[in-house]
Order: sequence, then C-alpha cells, then structure tokens
Amino acid sequence: MIEKDTARRRYDARLKAKVLRECARPGTTVAGVASAHGLKANVVHKWRYQARQLAGRETDRDAKAASAQASEFIALGLPSSRATAAEIHIEVRRGSTLIAVNWPTSEADRCEALLAKCLR
Repeated sequence: MIEKDTARRRYDARLKAKVLRECARPGTTVAGVASAHGLKANVVHKWRYQARQLAGRETDRDAKAASAQASEFIALGLPSSRATAAEIHIEVRRGSTLIAVNWPTSEADRCEALLAKCLR
C-alpha cells in the first residue's frame, strides 16, 4: 500500500484571484502564470474551470430574475385592429412571454420610452 506523505495544499482566495486575473491577460499562458507562482498548470486549470462554473450559476440566477420581471403583464391601451402603414409594429419575445406593440408613428418617442422600461 502506498501512503501519501504530504497533506493536500490549500491556497488563499486572494492568490487564486490574482492568478486568475493574470491568466486573463492577453498573451499569457496558464503554464507561464502557474510557473511564476510555483504552481502546477493543472491546478490553475481547475481554478479556471471552477470560476467559469460559478460565473455560470450567477448568470443563470440573473437570467431567472430578468425572466421573472419580463413575465409581468403590462396593460397597454392600444386599439385591437391590425397595424397600418402609419403605425410602428414591434414584437419582443423573452422566454415564453411575447410583447406585441402597435404604436402610432407620431408617438414614436413614447413608444421608445415604453420599450426601454419593458426591456430593462
């Protein structure tokens, strides 16, 4: 039976962050940055993978929050007739939500303001 004679190393979060920032610089290699800090490249690759996984989970949370906001119903006082040549017609889909707007071209500024609020 082979026994390990060294304990598993633990690295400070500040060192990890510093190494990851250096790896993100253009023209650098993971192997070069790892070597400069006395680390093995596979350790730094693992840190980069973990950072991407964490960023992905945060992005998922942000997307779910945005989807929840976008799914709120916004009542618009618009005529139910089809758009004419003198109207702006816009359809925006976010997930399963569809926002369709027919707006008079003379009120384009107000249409822009409404859409800016809806798409925040």
